[in-house]
Amino acid sequence: FQRFSSESNDVLGSLLSPQGAYVDIGKRIERQLGLETSALAELLGDQLIADTALVGRDLFLQEGAAFGILLQARNSAVLGADLQRQRRAAWQREKSRGAEMQNIELAGRQVSFLSTPDNRLRSFHAIDGDFHLVTTSRTVAERFLEAAQGRGALGSSPAFLHARRELPLDRNDSIFVYLS
Repeated sequence: FQRFSSESNDVLGSLLSPQGAYVDIGKRIERQLGLETSALAELLGDQLIADTALVGRDLFLQEGAAFGILLQARNSAVLGADLQRQRRAAWQREKSRGAEMQNIELAGRQVSFLSTPDNRLRSFHAIDGDFHLVTTSRTVAERFLEAAQGRGALGSSPAFLHARRELPLDRNDSIFVYLS
């Protein structure tokens, strides 16, 4: 995501903040989620991650959006370990600001929650099989886990299925944006 956002700064900025208020949103997202582009990602990115999606409920990025990064792992154990390492490093960096890391229950599953009192760092990490979601939003994490159980999955909605018929995966687009 960091590479994409830096390479397509103008496109991403106008998509996410049409008023021209884009201020290095990739770095802000990484900081709030407690993620960074790791050496492992640079070396093994395509071998480690099959697909990536930026998901959310709103795009009010300047005010604190409900967004997340969904990763489909080629090797879930290695990706999970790297995400845990990154989030532990963020926790260590933010400890002086009151950062806490805890496991909470959402939708009947255990989820890691990392945060500071001011929400400068607010990061839920939910896992379902090969899919890892790191999000700022409790609701997005809950919906991810509910969809994994088959309840209200985007992939089964008629509007999304229509969009995918018009723009199928085999087009191999660099980016696919779906705004419901």
